[in-house]
Amino acid sequence: MAYRLPVRISFALRNSYLRMGLLVFIFGFAFLLWSYFGYLRIWETRYENKLEVFKQLQNSNAILKREHQQFTKYKKALTSILILENRLSSHSSQVSMAEHINEMARKSGVRVKASTFKQGEVDRGVRHSLQDIELSGQYYGLREFLKGLSTLPTLTVPVETKVEREKGSQKIKARIRLVSYQSSEGIGGIK
Repeated sequence: MAYRLPVRISFALRNSYLRMGLLVFIFGFAFLLWSYFGYLRIWETRYENKLEVFKQLQNSNAILKREHQQFTKYKKALTSILILENRLSSHSSQVSMAEHINEMARKSGVRVKASTFKQGEVDRGVRHSLQDIELSGQYYGLREFLKGLSTLPTLTVPVETKVEREKGSQKIKARIRLVSYQSSEGIGGIK
């Protein structure tokens, strides 16, 4: 037995205007569903694409930050190397080195009591010179003097330091052995 529409609905469907309206409604509703889900998929695809581009940009940004940090470290190291090369290639004489030490001691508020200098031999293109200094002064002045060694025009490093308090005084006496390094190129014709 086939299903039959109720009498009122079948009678209503005989009206051509009502049938046309119902047909327009069905096609309109189908078009609306098709448009909604079709555009929804398009918008989802666009969103996914933009999200992927955003993630790529985040990765690129992280890579750029790491490379910038590496570049900054490289630049700092290069600057240190250039300063070191300049200090090594400084051809300061014994007299100018003693003048620099005395000036630095004066600025630090310490007094140079004694100083000896010994020119070293050339080893693998670098000449090292030994300098023994005896200083007297306050603790802070000696500390500033030691800090100031990094500002000398030659690469000068303290290799031995002996510090003791002067008897009956608040002053400190220090004996410092310094080694200065210079490139041997251009010094006395040695290559």
